[in-house]
Amino acid sequence: MKAGERIEPLHVRPDEDVTFRYAEASGDHSSVHLDEEFARSVGLPGIILHGLYSMALVARARTRSLEEIRALCDPSRYRCTISRSLARRSR
Repeated sequence: MKAGERIEPLHVRPDEDVTFRYAEASGDHSSVHLDEEFARSVGLPGIILHGLYSMALVARARTRSLEEIRALCDPSRYRCTISRSLARRSR
């Protein structure tokens, strides 16, 4: 993707309990995501989605094809180096 390139819209209607499920998955139990009354007390219209969940939706909108997914997950793009001391410990 290049700067200025348009991403096709992705229309998503999250389940009502997605913030509760995502809190468990992410470990982010902030009250603005889980407590309606607290969220309103700090000026929000209600509980809000997690930022990482929102970014996952952006990534989903950006991913247009299986080839792109494969390119993103291509193990040849990553290099893992194990130090000699760690390699010796595993023997």
